[in-house]
Amino acid sequence: MDIGRLLHLAPKTVANNISAILGKLHLSQRTQAIVRAREAGLGRGSDGA
Repeated sequence: MDIGRLLHLAPKTVANNISAILGKLHLSQRTQAIVRAREAGLGRGSDGA
């Protein structure tokens, strides 16, 4: 996983943390989290910044 490599974490650690985050948000898929983040004004804008 790119996230794990960047932060020097094991892939299983990244997967566990993502699962925990999704659970706290009551979501089942990463894409749902992306949509929620965009709705909150987080993440990359239309200019890619």
